[in-house]
Amino acid sequence: MTTCSHVPLLLRGSRILAANGLSRPCINIPFRSFHVAVLLFVAFSWAGLAQAREKAGSSQRTQAATHRVPAGKDVPAASGMQFENVSKSSHIKFAVRNSVSPQRYTFETMTGGVAVFDYNNDGLLDIFFTNGAGIPSLEKGDPSYYNRLFRNNGDGTFTDATESTGLKGIGYSMGVAAADYDNDGFVDLYVAGVNRNQLFHNNGNDTFTDVTEKAGVAALFPSLAKPGLSPRAGSTTTTTDF
Repeated sequence: MTTCSHVPLLLRGSRILAANGLSRPCINIPFRSFHVAVLLFVAFSWAGLAQAREKAGSSQRTQAATHRVPAGKDVPAASGMQFENVSKSSHIKFAVRNSVSPQRYTFETMTGGVAVFDYNNDGLLDIFFTNGAGIPSLEKGDPSYYNRLFRNNGDGTFTDATESTGLKGIGYSMGVAAADYDNDGFVDLYVAGVNRNQLFHNNGNDTFTDVTEKAGVAALFPSLAKPGLSPRAGSTTTTTDF
């Protein structure tokens, strides 16, 4: 009897035929038995897959039930990192006052700038907030409108150093940039506002000096009548890369 070679085979009747049409007497499988075997294989495969899916679903439901948080309790963090609200214990007391008006001027939604920088070179990051002003005067009529500088004490608390450093500001402030513009080793502040910007030079002794006019970066527009622009005339905010 001829030994079977690696020639592609085809099923026909109850015998196996080679792709070249020659009968292969070395392989003889009843067609019905083969058909039944294939059907059983498919059936068992589907049954096994269904069982695996059901097992996986049951496992997920069990895990969900195990990790369900009782009512009234906080949801645990998804990772080891957690955050805690320490605003009260840090002594940072600040609220943005944008003086919402019935007219809903565009700049009312654009205040609230913040800069995080080390103004006194003690290695700790301090925080500076910009604040709005009254409308239509666009003046900081009382301390609640002041910009605020909070000095980092290094123990998780901050001290309001706004007035001692001279950074309460004027006008309707909207944004701030922090950089050492004169390369003296101390970070300065540039505050952008409604038709009135301010450049504060860091003196290196826990105080700042307003050098806006000297540096020529006030960004005032005489055609708008006055620095404290009335909303009836419109508003302009400019920033400068110093």
